[in-house]
Amino acid sequence: MRSWQLGINIAGLILGIAVILMASQLTVMDAAGPGGGFFPICIGILLMVSSGAMLIRGEEEPASARFLPPRPALLRIIMVLLALCVLAILMPRIGFLPAAIFTMLILLPAVERRSWLATALLAVAASVIIHGLFAYLLDVSLPRGPLGI
Repeated sequence: MRSWQLGINIAGLILGIAVILMASQLTVMDAAGPGGGFFPICIGILLMVSSGAMLIRGEEEPASARFLPPRPALLRIIMVLLALCVLAILMPRIGFLPAAIFTMLILLPAVERRSWLATALLAVAASVIIHGLFAYLLDVSLPRGPLGI
């Protein structure tokens, strides 16, 4: 195991312990069910187990293993991250629905090559379905733009 891998795994163990200690100060369970500390404790345990397993396993990665994906896949990943940033910037200004449609019109051709008609239909349909799911089924208030949508 390389020294930086050893350091990351030890840091993961320490972070897991810290998360568990801090989360144990919160309510873990109450009459209504899991409290505010339940999920962080689970995450801390998961972090400790995975870091510990990596320490115990201690295998070297093969010489052919790469940290970054091939260039085309990396560009798609960057495009998705940029599209999410665009969505976050546009949403308060023009509302969720127009921002989601615009973002998907940019994102879909970058990820999957389809005709523009199929891209437009999918962008509108997915955005309307997501909006309906959050606004009506889950009763979550989504940003509205100047047009009221």
